[in-house]
Amino acid sequence: MHNLEAFAEHIREQIPLTRHLDFQILSWDGDSLRLKAGLAPNINDKGSLFAGSQTALLTLAGWAYTTLLSLPEDVDVVAAGSEIAFAAPIMSDAEFIAYTDAEARERFRQRLARKGRAPLKLSVSAATAGTATATRFTGTYLATNKRHLNG
Repeated sequence: MHNLEAFAEHIREQIPLTRHLDFQILSWDGDSLRLKAGLAPNINDKGSLFAGSQTALLTLAGWAYTTLLSLPEDVDVVAAGSEIAFAAPIMSDAEFIAYTDAEARERFRQRLARKGRAPLKLSVSAATAGTATATRFTGTYLATNKRHLNG
């Protein structure tokens, strides 16, 4: 599932709402995930990126990050909690960058391997190209190895 376009298409198939968000996964390097979304399908009455779309895209970026970080394990990932702060409007296409620190990634991988289930706390920022962060998201996700779900 390292083919990011195939992964994005899988997301669109499994989560119908995402078909309307006009998102692309730009990169995944094992440390961070970059996702892009267009303004036009997500615009609100003020000409900015709708907060509801931002919330969906921030949540999606965190979910995708956790899913990719879990590889090669076959996991079910769910959002367990989040906080969002909207600092400024986004007036054009936006980039969403999901990340967490190396210690959290290693702790997550070890616990997932050992217990078959692990939480991950991460951050996602949203901004337009070359501008300061407009939205900050902190989310906690829970990954469970599907062998533990079915066993």
